[in-house]
This record gives sequence, C-alpha cells and structure tokens, in this order.
Amino acid sequence: MQELKIDIEDHQPLAILTLTGFFAASEVYKLKSLAEGLLREGSKYVVLNLAAVDYVDSAGLGVLMQVWQNCQKNSGILCVVPA
Repeated sequence: MQELKIDIEDHQPLAILTLTGFFAASEVYKLKSLAEGLLREGSKYVVLNLAAVDYVDSAGLGVLMQVWQNCQKNSGILCVVPA
C-alpha cells in the first residue's frame, strides 16, 4: 500500500492540504493530527485537494467527517476538491 503524503500551503487563515497516495486506516492519523494543529494555530478555512489520492477507505472517510466537524466548531469551512 502506498504511503499517504500531505503537502501543506499555510496562508492563515487558509490552509491548503494536497494529499497523495492511499488514504487508509494505517495513514489517517496524519491528516487528523495535522488538521487539528492547523485549526489550533488559527486556520479557519481548510481545502483538501484529493486529486492524487488513489484510494480512500471507511477510516479515511471518518477522518474527513471529523475534520469537517472540527472546522465547524471553529467557525470555519472544509472544502474538499478533486483538483
């Protein structure tokens, strides 16, 4: 299974995260901890670019929902884009 890679563009209050590879159970902690840190540091708007993601399992979808909920709690927005 291909490791998940996350590239970050931090333009407070906007953060753009580009994911590459497999977004599966063994890798979801990377996005979860990264997104939590960005929200703590003041990012309100998080864009997830999933164009280069080859696979997402149910754990990956669960983390996407958690990130969305955390954005809402911080009066922010999560935007998931394919490219």
